[in-house]
Amino acid sequence: MTVGLHLWLRPSGGGTFAGLWFGVVGSALMILAGLLSAHRRLPVRRWIGKRQTWLKGHIWLGLLSIVVIGSHANWRLGGPLEMALWAVYVLTIVSGVIGLGLQIVLPREITNRVGTEAPFDQIPHLCDRMRQEAD
Repeated sequence: MTVGLHLWLRPSGGGTFAGLWFGVVGSALMILAGLLSAHRRLPVRRWIGKRQTWLKGHIWLGLLSIVVIGSHANWRLGGPLEMALWAVYVLTIVSGVIGLGLQIVLPREITNRVGTEAPFDQIPHLCDRMRQEAD
């Protein structure tokens, strides 16, 4: 019991028992977050779940993976390969956060700036109506 507890109390990292499990869980989280791409290619089926639910899972699992992968690496950058992996990982997370922000802000801004919008098929009808009002 003392040895097992000692392994969990040591600083985590890839070479420790806890660090290895953080790596396994972090990899699983990244794979699950990446399954959103596969879900988009599949036809919609009820047993698979709604795309909105998958998107929320993608976001939360991706954010949770920051803590788990950071704990796996003991919050160190490591050598050149690890630094390259960290750079790709950070760019992926940052681009995802920026995309999430744009997904929240842009629809609201577009709706506020465009007061009235007409579908393409209704433009002739609206032009006729405006001409009648102008006359």
